[in-house]
Amino acid sequence: MKVLPYTRLTFRTGSSPDVVGEQVAALLSPAWFRLTKASSPFRGRIQGMHFKIRRILGYGNSFQPVVIGDIAPGAFGGSEVRVRMRLQALVIAFMVVWFGFLSIIAVAFVVQSARRRDAHATGDFGFFGGLAMFAGMALFMYGLTSAAFWYEVKKAKSLLLEAFGAGTEINED
Repeated sequence: MKVLPYTRLTFRTGSSPDVVGEQVAALLSPAWFRLTKASSPFRGRIQGMHFKIRRILGYGNSFQPVVIGDIAPGAFGGSEVRVRMRLQALVIAFMVVWFGFLSIIAVAFVVQSARRRDAHATGDFGFFGGLAMFAGMALFMYGLTSAAFWYEVKKAKSLLLEAFGAGTEINED
């Protein structure tokens, strides 16, 4: 499994680029905000042979991937759809700030604990207890992000594979 929430995929299909563009357009819901359940699995935009979409979920998942793709003619006929899946920009910014503050606090804690001679005094976490707490917080956030992201990548990949039809090959980079 990959460490960072980012992946690249290449779908190879026997359909022409125009047909693949129509297949992607058929997956998109026409409106961003709806009061009723959308009949399409994705929302977003397609312009020419480039698209940027996200799955429509019935629940909140800030860590769902943004699917960015380019449709190109295949080397031996058909088409190639080159897809990148990554976190949303605001989520990336939040995670950078969150991990940055956590790191600053952890470093300050280590420096303060190193300066104190009675770090193992009664009622105090102590040096290793504090580090374990910060490590636990970091691992929890990383695990939450990874689990939610990779779950949605799997769903989006299967929906795209189904839309492009039988005989579509997939290559993961």
